This record gives sequence, C-alpha cells and structure tokens, in this order.
Amino acid sequence: MTEDELNNLLSQRTENYNLELKAASKAGFPYAKAAQYCSAIANASGGYLILGVNDGGCIVGTGAFDKYHELSNKLLQDLGISILIDEIRTNSGRVLVFNIPKHFQGRAVKYDGKYYIRNGSSLSEMTDDQLRCIYSEIEPDFTSEICIGARYDDLDNEALDIYRDRWARKHGRPDFLEIDFKRMLQSLNLINESEGVTYAALIVLGKIESIKRLIPYSEIIFEWRQNANSTNYDYRQEWQAPFIMSSSDIWQVINARNQKYSIQEGFFQEDIWSFNEKVIREAVVNAVAHRSYYLQSQSIWIKASPDGIYIESPGGFVYGVTIENVFSKSAWRNRLLADALSHVGLMEQSSQGVDDIFTISVEEGKGSPSIDENNGTAISLNIPSRVIDINFVKYLSGVTSNHQISLSTQEILELEEIRKNHGLHILKNKDSLVKKDLVEVSGRGRATKYFLSKEYYQSIGRPGQYTRTKGLTNKARRALIVQHINDNKRLTTNDLSDLMPELNPEQRYNILRPLISRGIIVHVGNNKNGHYILKNGENRI
Repeated sequence: MTEDELNNLLSQRTENYNLELKAASKAGFPYAKAAQYCSAIANASGGYLILGVNDGGCIVGTGAFDKYHELSNKLLQDLGISILIDEIRTNSGRVLVFNIPKHFQGRAVKYDGKYYIRNGSSLSEMTDDQLRCIYSEIEPDFTSEICIGARYDDLDNEALDIYRDRWARKHGRPDFLEIDFKRMLQSLNLINESEGVTYAALIVLGKIESIKRLIPYSEIIFEWRQNANSTNYDYRQEWQAPFIMSSSDIWQVINARNQKYSIQEGFFQEDIWSFNEKVIREAVVNAVAHRSYYLQSQSIWIKASPDGIYIESPGGFVYGVTIENVFSKSAWRNRLLADALSHVGLMEQSSQGVDDIFTISVEEGKGSPSIDENNGTAISLNIPSRVIDINFVKYLSGVTSNHQISLSTQEILELEEIRKNHGLHILKNKDSLVKKDLVEVSGRGRATKYFLSKEYYQSIGRPGQYTRTKGLTNKARRALIVQHINDNKRLTTNDLSDLMPELNPEQRYNILRPLISRGIIVHVGNNKNGHYILKNGENRI
C-alpha cells in the first residue's frame, strides 16, 4: 500500500470500510491484541487494522512491531488466514497497515481458542447466534426442505386462490387459472409428489394456525412511534399469516400513517409521500426472502416513525455479499422462497429491488437509506421518510429530462453524498458525472474536490454557495497569504491553518512552496516556533 492509498483509505473511514485505527505511538501494541483485532475483523467482512493513526484519522506514527516482516507468518500460524502487512513511512510518522481478508465461507476465525468480534470500539467474544450466522453461510436452502408435520391441508385456500390469480397475471397466462392448486404447487416445487409441504409454501401460503404451530419464528412485528426516540410504542401489530396476504396488510398499516409533501413547479404539482409504496414493499419482501430461518429465536422487525422506517431481518449477508457490493452482487439464501415470490411479482429476480429502494429515496429528496450488518446476526435497513431537500428533487428531475440522460443507482447515491457534504475528495463515478456536467472538479492530487455543478446552485437560487463550495484557486490562496503577511508582518503555522482550514498540513505547504521557491517569502526561526515573512518587502505573486 502506498501513502496515497493510505490517505484515500483514511478519508473514507466513515463510509463502508471496516477500519480499526490505533495510535500505538508510545507503548507499542501487544501482539495478542493485534491478533484479536485480526480475528474480529475477519469474522465480520474483512478490513484493516491500522497502527500509527489516531481515532480522528490523523497519522501520529508508531514504533510497534519493528520486525513486522515476521508478523504475517505468525498470524497465519495462529489464525489460519493470510494477512498482508504494509509499512508506510510518512512525514508524520511510521504506519503499519494490516490488510485482513474476510473469513473463509462457513469458518469463523479464532485466536487462542476464542472467536472475536468488534463491538463498537472494543472487542468481545462472539455469541452463539453470531457464530451460527457464519456456520450458516454454507447452509442449504431452508425453504426448499419439507416441513415435518405439515400437510397439504395446512395451506390456506384463499391464499392459494390469490396466488394462482397473481401467477396467471404475472405470466400473462389466463389458462393458468384452470390449473388446480396441487398441480400448480408441484410445478413450482412448493410441494412434492407425496404432497409434502415445503417451508416456502408454508411461509407464503400457510394457514394462520399452521404457521403459529409449525414456523412461529417467521412472524413479522410492526411498531409505530410518533416520537422515534420514545421507548414505548404507540401502536403494535404482529403477523403470523400467509405472506401473499399479509404483505398487503403490512403496507396498509404503514400507509395509514403516511404524510404527503407537495412540490409546486409553475403549474405542475407533484406529490411525494413519506412512505413510498414501492420502496416499502421491496424492503419488506427482501427481509422475508433473505432472512435466515435457521435463526429461530429472532423475528423480522419493522419499526416506523415520522422520521423513517427501520427493518431488521435475522441473519447476516449471504456469503460473497457485502455492504460494498450489495448493488451489484446477486445471491440467494432461500432460493425456493425467492422464486415463489418472483412468480407472482412480489420480488425482483435481480438486485434491482435494492437499487430501487436507494434510488427512489434520493430522487424524492429524503437522503440515502443505510444498511448495517449488526455484527453478522441481522441485516438492518434504515429508510428516511422526511423530504429534506425539495430543490434537489427538482434538480435531479430537471437535469435527467432536460439533458435526456439516465443515472445509475451508484451515480445518484454519489450525487447525494456530494450534496450532503458540499463536496467530496474521492468519487468512484467521477468520469461519468463530470462528462454529464453534473459535477465539477477543483484542485489536483489530494487537494482534488468534486462538487455539484453551477447549474445546481443556480437552479436553487444559491450562486454564492457555489462560489464558496468551489473554493479559492491556488493563485487566490497565495495572494491571501501575501496579503496576510502585509497586514500582520508574519505568517505562522497556526495562521495558515486559520486561513485555510479546509486543507491538511501537506496541502497548505504545497500552496506555500511556489512562494518560497520564487523568493517571495522566507522562513525565519526554527521549525517549531518559526514563521514566514516577505523577502525584502516583496509582495508580488
């Protein structure tokens, strides 16, 4: 890893990277503690242990493990995984980067007989449920198994009728309505030739009393809080019913608490609802289809408030899927159940459903949803519901229609991140967004900054904010330095930091360097307490 790659990694430490930063500057760092962190990070989704960097992401240097070349082999012996260790020497000190892979499929990583996991900023031993989630990465499709004790009579006739009707409409085959229920179920592998009933059939079509008796853990629990921070709920409902029927009921309960935002643009008015039906239905269906039914002590939770909806589904990501690749990687935990839902139009066969959840939320001005893996025991999805930027809604709608361009989910999410942070220093889709004139760029190297185009700020009536966001050119910054010295006779390091707080120390020095090399300013005094003055009263730049 190079110094530039390290800086890029640190600049994204609040995003979807599994980073553990440790200063380890004075007393070094115990080997056992390093091995425990490697175990914990591997048992999540892999990531980095970085020594010589404090919690704020600043390099402080470390003297730990001066014989770091011997570490990889020892960690391989103790943990059973290969960890690459890089030493990076910077002006601010020495940094060690442990590049830790994700655990092998179905195998947790232990150190000294214990399996570790990160718990906030500390370490703890993995619980039985957390270990079970890793072991279940090689689990067979639970929903394709025959449920012992279940019979054909455990399926609900009304649910079967609804399912057959939707099946026929989804495939454009009116003749499907003439097929009897048993033949339909056998053709879809939901029951076998002996009328053995699969778990998928029970989840989608089972009678309420049969679901309560045979798969009570498949329940869905909904709670509403008028105040999101309240401990007590204002309304609660539980479903242990055939999902082909309860899916609509769940939406009706949520929709009853919906709020409308109206956007007026000339004579045109568009209504945006707090809870978008497509988004909510996709999120609930995904929770049902992808949960681990082997975790029978947990239920699906839906917690809602005027601020948004939180959905928690038991089980971590399917092996190979991570927060980083969730938009591009398709994998199935419960393939038969997913197929059963897809046959009637309840579920997308690709990752398009997740794309829609994120894209629609941003396009409606609510900001981006967030996904968390909850230490591998559950997947939680937070979907904001309040419209926070009507102007951004108008802008996205305008540029896509006026310029006749389409945007990918990743492009829309990056535009939202730029809007939220008033610019970004790293952009994955920079080439396409700049080419489409949606993003502008200023600076070079590590001082590069990407921000929304002038058209956006003009469309919201904030041209001054565009100028501030774009920032000063390097020439203007150097003129500011000369002006400061003219006014104050000197420039200290603290002065420079106050003048350019948006830049890091190295970037500020890069601004100074041409003034020094051209003999316009000169440094006097020692490195710690010195300062810059104009040379011979020179004030040209």
